[in-house]
Amino acid sequence: MGYSASAKFANKFTILHPDVVQAVATGGVNAFTILPTAKWDGETLNYPIGIADIKSITGSDFNDTAYKKVAQYIFMGENDTNDILQGYSSSEIQKMNSLAKKILGTNMMPDRWNNLQSIYNKLGYSDSIQFHTYIGIGHDLTNNVHADLIDFFTANSTSKITKINPHTNGR
Repeated sequence: MGYSASAKFANKFTILHPDVVQAVATGGVNAFTILPTAKWDGETLNYPIGIADIKSITGSDFNDTAYKKVAQYIFMGENDTNDILQGYSSSEIQKMNSLAKKILGTNMMPDRWNNLQSIYNKLGYSDSIQFHTYIGIGHDLTNNVHADLIDFFTANSTSKITKINPHTNGR
């Protein structure tokens, strides 16, 4: 489980090593996770936007079969404004941010968040990944979120992927 910056680590680890991850929850992800595809809308998506160059980084191809076996719970608060794609100045990061915004959208909530979910569904991950938006919270971990995380990991303690019925309200 990771939240905010640690969610980025959990997401990256799962993309790189899906064969050793059974379930992962990531929250406060800035409506941006690594897309498990090499191309989208004619754009090549290199790591950490996508997986086009993953073999040159790891020495192995992306393991899509193993990735689809990982139960994932990805969540955001509807009022989250903690946007990682804002405020970076290096040219490399600016280029990455520009491509991410082109693919997913400039507005983090709800545009980029909705586009991210749509892309994952179009790529065929709707059986293994559950997205959820908590109403009434921003970049927060609340008691309801914690309860849902316990439910998620309990439900996914076997090799069967099980979606949970999370709280609607983040409070």
